[in-house]
Amino acid sequence: MELADLGIAQMRRLLRYAQQLAIAPAGSAAHECIEPPAQDRRFQAPEWHAWPFNLMHQSFLLGQEWWDAATHGVAGVSRHHEQVVAFAARQLLDMFSPGNFLPTNPVVLRQTLASGGMNLARGAVHAVEDFERLVGGARRPAPRTSSSAATSRSPRARWCCATASSSSSSTRPPPPTCTPSRC
Repeated sequence: MELADLGIAQMRRLLRYAQQLAIAPAGSAAHECIEPPAQDRRFQAPEWHAWPFNLMHQSFLLGQEWWDAATHGVAGVSRHHEQVVAFAARQLLDMFSPGNFLPTNPVVLRQTLASGGMNLARGAVHAVEDFERLVGGARRPAPRTSSSAATSRSPRARWCCATASSSSSSTRPPPPTCTPSRC
């Protein structure tokens, strides 16, 4: 019954917050109904405090608070098992954070607009590279630097990769030294 009461109280908090947002002048910030935990920096960017992202992240944080209450203080559960369940619930919940999805993450949306979508293209290339390493059993390389992968390649590797990507539509095979892992 306590969890139901907490859920109802949180819904009221969220509705009051949404009401404040609805009547607030454009560009002004409403007082948030919940603060993220000190170690959680996901929603610190100013973009998270603008409509509709402020409502999204506040709703997520209230849900996170509810699950935290639901996984702690359960009668008959040892502290170890409480920690295991709380950890699993947190991991599952974090998968659905609005920060993990393009349409609900204002920071990534801003970066996508600023780069003309190149951040998404780079991410897709990195995902393919990671998948190739996973399938091939190779170890993950050192973290990438901030410079673009295309600019850090030699002219031969850039030509090789350009030839490999354009050769799929032509009859000419790529040079023998060009493999997808080098691109």
